[in-house]
Amino acid sequence: MSSSAQQHEKTHDSKDEHHTTTTTRNTMLAGALARCGAATIMYPIDVCKTRMQFQRRANSNFRTVYRNTFHCINTMIRTEGFGIYRGLSLRLFYIGPGAAITFTAYEKYRQSAEKARKSGKSVFETGAIMSLLMGAAGRALESGIKTPFNIVKQHLQVEGQLAVQKNRGLVKSVKYIIETKGIRGLFVGYTVTLLRDLPFSFLYFSSYEFIKNKSQHFGIPILKDYTAVRGALAGSFASVITLPFDVIKTRIQTQHKISADSHYSGYRDAVVKIFKHEGFAGFFRGITPRLIYTIPSTSITFYMYEFLKKWFHINTTAADRLKE
Repeated sequence: MSSSAQQHEKTHDSKDEHHTTTTTRNTMLAGALARCGAATIMYPIDVCKTRMQFQRRANSNFRTVYRNTFHCINTMIRTEGFGIYRGLSLRLFYIGPGAAITFTAYEKYRQSAEKARKSGKSVFETGAIMSLLMGAAGRALESGIKTPFNIVKQHLQVEGQLAVQKNRGLVKSVKYIIETKGIRGLFVGYTVTLLRDLPFSFLYFSSYEFIKNKSQHFGIPILKDYTAVRGALAGSFASVITLPFDVIKTRIQTQHKISADSHYSGYRDAVVKIFKHEGFAGFFRGITPRLIYTIPSTSITFYMYEFLKKWFHINTTAADRLKE
């Protein structure tokens, strides 16, 4: 091989490496911005969901027992105003990096699966399985990082609902948790968080791709042409299936805000007590605000993500990559 040919090959490899790095960086940025944008817009509904799941039957711990979702939203706005945005900065701090990892893994899996479909190869040969494992590992890491922030965020969210309010600020909430539960108190519910987050991510992205592929195959206009509708359907499906884990997580992570007789020793104890005192319906508390949150949130997230992919000129198809 001549020196000029070798130089050309090195230049080509360098360009490919630069392109891959740029694409990955832009994908991470698009995922983070899309998720943070949706979270900011929908945060009051997230607060409502947390409070609906947090409350038990009427007792002296609660200043207000919300009758339904709309009563909850109306009461929060009327009595707290912009106070309902307590904890938003914490949420954005952890969901941005988490979304960057998750969307990058999703994009790599989607590209690998598309390459396998077009070439007739197994997904094992195209790296799709590794992308799934990368997504799962990223989600597990994200859950570990976000658990302390999520616990503090939920404490701030439910503060306005309590009859006796003591820990309105971020610093005071963190100090209170550490003083009463130690450092471990900031990681309470990590296991059940994983039990919620891993299935949610898998169901969310896989159902989105399923709906997208089927709508293109059958030519369903509203699903084929509208990213937001596909995102809403995928998010709703994943949310309903994983809601019981979300309820258990919220109860465990906020329980030392109320009297000791309502405490759970762990997630198994929470399952038994919720079913005993509230029945099967207890595991689906907050389903209305969760769906009211999820449907617009997932619609906004995927719409913004697809828009930002085009904005950043991210190549998204296997065909594009084969051309390179």
